[in-house]
Amino acid sequence: MRKYSEFFDSLDTIPIEKLPDLELYMDQVTKFLDDKLLAYKQEKSDRAITKTMVNNYTKAKMLPVSNKKKYSKEHLLFLILIFHLKSILSIDDISKIIGLLPDSISDFYGSFLKIQEEQISKLKEENEKSNINDKMELIFSLAFEIELKKMMIEYILNQDSEIIN
Repeated sequence: MRKYSEFFDSLDTIPIEKLPDLELYMDQVTKFLDDKLLAYKQEKSDRAITKTMVNNYTKAKMLPVSNKKKYSKEHLLFLILIFHLKSILSIDDISKIIGLLPDSISDFYGSFLKIQEEQISKLKEENEKSNINDKMELIFSLAFEIELKKMMIEYILNQDSEIIN
């Protein structure tokens, strides 16, 4: 098993500068995202984003309609954000979040990258756990933290008057 630090070193962020400037066709979009998000996938054979997902996100108005079947840098930014949310939140909650993003997705994406890098760095600092009890404590600590944070996201989306109105 890889050491924790090695695992976190494999989690690359995708700066805007690394996104293609040209518009891409659907197959190019899914291939690009599969390559760039590989380290985040549980099973390496799983697809990060599929054609069906893109079509469903477009129908749900979570993603702008393509321009003559071509997808821009803006589309890729939305898809990256959706990818990172979809493992913990429902499509309805993700749709609410996407609807609350500022008009300039590229401006917000810079904030997202900063948050992502800070979280990776924070977890990377966790000490290596050598015995099973330490590892189990870490697992339950992380699981409870995730549960609480997910509950907070849902609370903000469903109860916070600034979000609802």
